Amino acid sequence: MSSRIPKSFFSSPHLLTSLLDALMKCGDVAHAESLFSSEKENDLPSYGAMMK
Repeated sequence: MSSRIPKSFFSSPHLLTSLLDALMKCGDVAHAESLFSSEKENDLPSYGAMMK
């Protein structure tokens, strides 16, 4: 999954959080968790996206 994500997403916390939110809304929890855990620092919005 992460090979399909443009590298620019990883440098933008806002884009990454939006992607996490989209994955969770689609029910793709496994990929969302993988992406979330691969981040060095997670901010409050990314934690919120994972709780939905």
